Amino acid sequence: MRSSILEEAASWLRNNVGLGLGGCAGVVLVLAGVGVAAGLTFPKFEATALLDTPGASTVELKRVMPGYASEAALRSFLAATGASKSAAAQRLMIQANNALFWEKAAKPIVPISRKDTKEIGDLKEGLTTSLIGLELRADAREPETAEAMVFILGNYYANALLRERIRVWVVSGHGESRTRQKALRADMISAQLAIDSTRRRITDLKSIVTRYPDASRWEGRQVVSVAEGGDRFLPPTAQLVAAESQVSQLRESILRNERQIRQLDLLAGYYQRADAEFRSELVTAKLIQKLQALADRTFAGADSDAEWLRESQLRTEAAIAGFAVVQDTLGIRNGARVGPVGSRSASRLGLLGAVLGLVLIAAVAFIRVSVRAGSQERQVVEMPPPELKRAA
Repeated sequence: MRSSILEEAASWLRNNVGLGLGGCAGVVLVLAGVGVAAGLTFPKFEATALLDTPGASTVELKRVMPGYASEAALRSFLAATGASKSAAAQRLMIQANNALFWEKAAKPIVPISRKDTKEIGDLKEGLTTSLIGLELRADAREPETAEAMVFILGNYYANALLRERIRVWVVSGHGESRTRQKALRADMISAQLAIDSTRRRITDLKSIVTRYPDASRWEGRQVVSVAEGGDRFLPPTAQLVAAESQVSQLRESILRNERQIRQLDLLAGYYQRADAEFRSELVTAKLIQKLQALADRTFAGADSDAEWLRESQLRTEAAIAGFAVVQDTLGIRNGARVGPVGSRSASRLGLLGAVLGLVLIAAVAFIRVSVRAGSQERQVVEMPPPELKRAA
């Protein structure tokens, strides 16, 4: 029974495919072998890692990542770090020309995702804009290259995040120092006008006290009838003391404004030179060193004994030290995980080759059967009816 089924199958294959059962099996085995050989010869390994981004948010990430998702930006960074000639860097630059690469290369990981809300329930109270980090992915034929690629991506995105924070600090500091200076100068002019007005009022009050010596002995508030109606006022001596106190306060505000203007003038020059350093240096580790060296030169050239200078210096150095701390915390957590890509395994490619072999045999059989059926239909149409043959 089994032999008859095999003989019928072999006969059908010879008639419709042109190969016997053994030949068709050979085609399937050959294509399966090609798939296995391709998987063994051209394997692919994928490396994944989690880039720790403390303090970052999804909003910050959406602002930063589009500006760095390009082959040109990656090439400039690799050239600045001196890593552009490595095999991992070369493969990254090739893949970076594909826009889909950047969507796969880095994905933000949030504490609670929408998938969590579907599986666990309503977690709206736990939803935040904070990030756990960035999930990085890279693939290559060698596991070492894939691991090196994912570490390069980690350094690239860590550098991008910190660099943008430095840019915001420099730009906002430069803009605020310039605009704040003008506002303080306007406040000083207003305070000086108030002092002049108050001094004239003091002169008038002194004149009143001279003309009315008993006014100093008036107690509490007094009401005097004047042409416009009743006015409640303090005794002239009390008003004189208040006016003198107001002048003292205005003078103190002018001194504070002058102090802040000196600080802002010094900081404006620092931020302007820091902006030039920022534009010329792509690597944040070197940029932080240059910003600190610039601060040393800027504040060393001024009066080191002035307290306003010490305050500005300490605040600037505190911000730079903060960037250095962030740089130490940005990095790949717990190393990278490397494994073969399932779609490129020898067994899967071998199975795919066998399936392609079966599809190929089925396609050949379908085409030959279709062609044969079409030719038979044409023969039936062209053959004359039996009645016409007898008449002839």
